[in-house]
Amino acid sequence: MVATGQNFTLYTGDDKRPEIHVTDTSGEVVDLEGATINWVATKQSDDTEVMSKSTSDGSINITDAEEGKFLIKVDASDTESMDAMTLDHEAEVITSYGLTSHVTVGTIDLKKSKV
Repeated sequence: MVATGQNFTLYTGDDKRPEIHVTDTSGEVVDLEGATINWVATKQSDDTEVMSKSTSDGSINITDAEEGKFLIKVDASDTESMDAMTLDHEAEVITSYGLTSHVTVGTIDLKKSKV
């Protein structure tokens, strides 16, 4: 089940660790054991990819597979050279059974830090 409207604010040069809870269409927790998770953020203005994270490279951690929880590691270095902008973001899960599903979508209000 796609969780829509998962919006948040981020200042350039800040770390952020959004945690996502995955449920199916009936509201049951999705077991993430053995799953691959991919996340991407793109400029809303032209759809250019500016960040991507994955369990494959360790930038997404499954924090509680049985409870369907994972954490996206956005590091300060990911945004420190960016200007203020609005980003779209989305994540997909590929289960150990090979089923692919979007699980979250939203926007990031990226604000330019003054420090």
